[in-house]
Amino acid sequence: MINDSIENSSIKFRQEIGKLTNSYLEQDTFSHDTNLLKVTALNAFIRDHILHQQNSTKGGAPNKTSVSMLNQHIDRIRKLLSTKDVYQGCTLEHFQMIVSLLQSIMIYYNCFLLQLPLFNVSIDLLKQIENNTVTTIETATGSGKSTLLPALLIAEGYDKVIVTQPRRLPCSS
Repeated sequence: MINDSIENSSIKFRQEIGKLTNSYLEQDTFSHDTNLLKVTALNAFIRDHILHQQNSTKGGAPNKTSVSMLNQHIDRIRKLLSTKDVYQGCTLEHFQMIVSLLQSIMIYYNCFLLQLPLFNVSIDLLKQIENNTVTTIETATGSGKSTLLPALLIAEGYDKVIVTQPRRLPCSS
């Protein structure tokens, strides 16, 4: 084909190039390949920055539940990148949106490193917060209510997070 283009610049050849170009664009292989590269890059980032460092938690070796929670958070972000239309494409905006996913992964990882008890139930807790207008959390001191929970909410995409620490609940059950 290259030799034909050099030796014969006829209209027929130009039409053939046009057909091939249109066929390529219809298949959308470039966008598909770009999306695969984004997923591959995300997996490499997770491997290099999360999985290799997972054993260096603050409180010693991580427990299996917290490792499972971290993996669930990461898998959810992987699924977002590969299935949500908003992340599909090869424009600058599509690539810039990946930054927020990487930030969320790093927030989850840093929450994991703290090894606070609330991280072990973080997915259920975040679902409860999402499904309810008001959520009251009452747990022991040092469980991660004021340290862990705001970070998890920010990783989930909440823009405004307010944490109050009342000494007594204004109502009783």
